[in-house]
Amino acid sequence: ENVDLTATQAAATYEVGADLAVFTLTSATATSIEGIAQLGYDGNVFTTDADGTVVGSDFGDFITTGTSTSAAGTSSVTAGGGKDYVTIATASEIDTVVIADGDSTTTAWDEISGWDIAAGTAAADNDVLDLDATNIAATIGSTDVGSITGATLSNGVITAWAGLGAATVDADNLADAIAFLQANTSGSDTVAFTYTSDENADDDTADTGETSTFVFQQGTVDTLIEIIDITGVTAISTVAAADTIGIA
Repeated sequence: ENVDLTATQAAATYEVGADLAVFTLTSATATSIEGIAQLGYDGNVFTTDADGTVVGSDFGDFITTGTSTSAAGTSSVTAGGGKDYVTIATASEIDTVVIADGDSTTTAWDEISGWDIAAGTAAADNDVLDLDATNIAATIGSTDVGSITGATLSNGVITAWAGLGAATVDADNLADAIAFLQANTSGSDTVAFTYTSDENADDDTADTGETSTFVFQQGTVDTLIEIIDITGVTAISTVAAADTIGIA
């Protein structure tokens, strides 16, 4: 279904999960619903209508976009506050994930799977992060944080970290990398960087879900988003292109 938990709800009955609960909403307001209703949970995700628009809760929603029924299908997900998990079900179509400042933070960031940064002619269908701002960092400061003494930036993407001895951030230095960006970006600058983590401790970070790209945006609260299983990102841009994370 399409659900907007920030809107006033008409009287209706909604079934949550499989035989879990049925509850009735009668003129529920945004403040009363966002604080009590969560879309999906681990193991039983909420699936949107095909090409639908969904606005989630202040909790940790689990949302999957419905499979598109058209060649030019689009869907929009606003997960809201809390640590949310969003899965894009259909590739080669434009899906938009809306994240406001304070919705996905440096301590409880959203995770997005199924993201499309296709090359060639399919690049026009790349997915889009709709953030508070579209400023892309052109420069980065050099205030030391932990072992990090600097970073090399190209088209908004960090290609090297001075002091780490490695091109990518891992679980041991992620906190330092985030703090470095907080200290060395300004305004509403947006930066992306690669992250690897040996989740199953098999000394191999090539497993599914162990390499991702983080997007950081400086703000009143600061936004951090993890896009799972995408590598080779060469740019952040407001214009669709190959190997590019689109923002709007």
